[in-house]
Amino acid sequence: CGMWNSEWGLNEMNRPLRSRRQERKGVFIIIIRQDLLYYFSYHKLMDYFHNKTKAMHDIQLLMDKYNSGKIINISRTVGGYTNINYKVSTDKRDYLLKIHIDKKVEDIVPEIKILGYLKTKDIPAAYPIPDSEKGFINALGNDNVVIYEFIDGHHPEVNIETTKQIAKVAAALNLFPDNTMFNGNKLLSILDFEAICIENLLHELGIAINGFCYVDNKLSEALLHVFLNEYQKYYTLNETEKKLLPAYIQWGAHCMIAWHITGVMEHNDIKKYKRAQALIERVKELRKMSFRF
Repeated sequence: CGMWNSEWGLNEMNRPLRSRRQERKGVFIIIIRQDLLYYFSYHKLMDYFHNKTKAMHDIQLLMDKYNSGKIINISRTVGGYTNINYKVSTDKRDYLLKIHIDKKVEDIVPEIKILGYLKTKDIPAAYPIPDSEKGFINALGNDNVVIYEFIDGHHPEVNIETTKQIAKVAAALNLFPDNTMFNGNKLLSILDFEAICIENLLHELGIAINGFCYVDNKLSEALLHVFLNEYQKYYTLNETEKKLLPAYIQWGAHCMIAWHITGVMEHNDIKKYKRAQALIERVKELRKMSFRF
């Protein structure tokens, strides 16, 4: 592996890994094989979409499996770590086309299954739509895709009301503002269940607290108090969990740092670089703080 320098553009990915070993102040990222596979798969997909005529034709054929009507417009939306999303507007309704980059069918099935279960519990989420053969996963180019309900909302402001609502559903990893859709202060949908797994509940709490208990990169004791009080209406933390929670808040920040730096690596995204730096400062402050729950 090699070390990655945040000042380099994407063309630097073509240089030999050994020659890219550098040291500088700031963030260091070790490029592992999975990152390289994602990088090349992403640009292969972008080459596919550059041929707009073929891409539109293929997507229309795909949407015909859902009796969706004629496509009027396709626009890129915000994507996650291993997917790219498009809003597909037809003469009937809007859909979300989620392209899973370099993922096999068996890697996508768990997300489909958990969303099927959550739907029976009325958990607010964007649910996958079955095609005419009652399947959920189809192919587009070299990648697998799923069609979801399109949720027309916005990412929330962090305040007491949004924090309360998130505390009620803090059961999904990566639960932060960019992975939720609101209408005003009302939660419409949790997005992105790709990272669903069996995990310590403190992990989910650590990430959710990073997402909904910080204002201007400072931990709000008022929002943290609201979050934990609301959450413990459904599950009471024991003394060991309370003792370990500060470490998991730090770990949640580390997870978000890794995600943002991946965005820098793939797109030379300065906004994500600055966000990662802010999160690093957050971790430094957390290490100095003492907590009483």
